[in-house]
Parts: sequence; structure tokens; C-alpha cells
Amino acid sequence: MYTNAKIPGKHQLPPGLTQTSAAEAFSLVEVTMAMGLVSFCLVAMLGVLPVGLMQERKSFDKMSAMQVLATVESDFRSAPANTNTTTRYAIPTGVGEEGVVFVDNAFERTEQQADAEFSVRYRVSSTTASDGSPRMHVFIARALPSAVTPQSLVAEGIVQGRQP
Repeated sequence: MYTNAKIPGKHQLPPGLTQTSAAEAFSLVEVTMAMGLVSFCLVAMLGVLPVGLMQERKSFDKMSAMQVLATVESDFRSAPANTNTTTRYAIPTGVGEEGVVFVDNAFERTEQQADAEFSVRYRVSSTTASDGSPRMHVFIARALPSAVTPQSLVAEGIVQGRQP
């Protein structure tokens, strides 16, 4: 026990502690300004966060749509010559054919729009490539809303079909 120890009074410091001068401490004004600066930086960073997340989502949608476009192109090019539809998506390959196919997140055709991630609007054009193969204009949009509008359009492309 501390039998010889004095209990610090009102103006005494415990042993091992020294009194510092007022010049070494932060004033209330300095602390308030530092907190204001940190708060301003934090609010600015939080303001940029939604923009970054939106750009990331658009980038992901564009990448997925390009993958859908690549699978549609592969399906259209590899359609057997003796059939009138593609194998994977069952898209008619005859000139003048047009319609909409719904594609889920595994890039497979789905009949239910509620299950679809993308809507693929296609039109097989009478315009042919230099080698005589048909061309298909493809417009890919998010599945909801169902109408392919300029606002929902994610990707579009022209797919060259198999050679006759």
C-alpha cells in the first residue's frame, strides 16, 4: 500500500506527469477547424460514391451485353444451312425476319420476360455482306422495361451470318 504517498490536491499532478505549457496544446478553434476539414472531405467522398457505383453498373451491363452479342453472333454464324433457325436462341435466319428474344443471366434463352436479364431485338436484313451472307441487326437492352428505347439500349451491332 501507499502509506507515504500524498493524494494529489487540486493543483498537484500525479508522479511521472509534467505540466505542459499552453503553447504545446491545441486550441478549441484549431480542433474545430480540423474537424470541419475532415467532415468536408468525408462529405465530398460520399458524394462521389454513387457516381462511381453507377459507372461500375453501366460498365458491367455493357460487358454482359457484349457477351450476349458475341453468343448471338456465334449462334447466327453457326446455324446449319438446312435449317431456318439458329440452334441456341432459335432465331429465324430468313431475310426480313424480326422479333425479340429474352436472355437470362446465364446467356440462355428464356420465354419469361420476368426471368430475363436482357432483351435481344433482332432484324435479319436484306442487305448482304460482300460475300453474299445475310446480315442481322441486333439491339440489346436490359429486359425491363420491355421496350427497347434509346435509354435502355446497352449495345447494338451488325452480325454477319453464315456464307451461303
